[in-house]
Amino acid sequence: MGLELKPQVTTLIGKNDFLNSQTISRNPDFKLGYGLNIDFVLTEKISIGSGAYYNPQGIEQETVKIGNYEEDFFFHAEMTYLRIPLNFNYHFKHTENYNLIFSIGAGYNYLLDVSDDLRLTIGILNTPIAEPQDRYNQTFFDANVSMEFNYKILNGLYFNSKAEGIVGLTRFHAPYRIASNANVDINSRLLSVGISIGFNYLF
Repeated sequence: MGLELKPQVTTLIGKNDFLNSQTISRNPDFKLGYGLNIDFVLTEKISIGSGAYYNPQGIEQETVKIGNYEEDFFFHAEMTYLRIPLNFNYHFKHTENYNLIFSIGAGYNYLLDVSDDLRLTIGILNTPIAEPQDRYNQTFFDANVSMEFNYKILNGLYFNSKAEGIVGLTRFHAPYRIASNANVDINSRLLSVGISIGFNYLF
C-alpha cells in the first residue's frame, strides 16, 4: 500500500470531428494528480494492483479553415476524474533492496468536475459561444503501461518512482451546438504521460 504524487502532461490524440476542420493545433497541458495504491501479491514475480486517484486532465485545441468557413475555433477544457485502475504487475528484477516492475492494465474514470471555454474568432472578435448540448462523458475507460522502480529505505518502507502512459479506450466526447444547423463535436482520445513518485509500505 502506498501514496503517489503524479505530475503529468495531458492532451488529445486521434482524428476528431470538429466541423470537418482542415487544420488542428493541439497544445499539451500540465496537471498534478495524486492517489492511493494497493498491491495484492500472487507469486514472487506477479502481483495485481489497484487504487484510487485524483486524475486531472486538461485539453486545448485550435481549429482554422473549417469547411468553407475562415473562422477560428478555440477550445479549452479542465476535467477532474476519479480513476480506479486494475493492473497486472510483473516483478522482473527483485532483490532485498529494490524492485523493478513492469505493469499493464486498464482504468475506470468517473467525472467529478469540468470547466470549459469554446470561442469563435472572426477578425478581432473572440466571443464565447454556446453551452454543451450534453455534458462530457460521465465515465470512460483507459489503458495504461508503466515501468516502476522501488528502493528500500526502511524495513518494509520503499521509495518508488514510476513512468506511465495512459490512453483513453473510450473517446472523450463534448458536443456543442453553435447554430441551428452547425455542431462542434470534440471527439478524440485523452492521452497522459507522466512520472510519479511516492512511498509504499509492504505488510
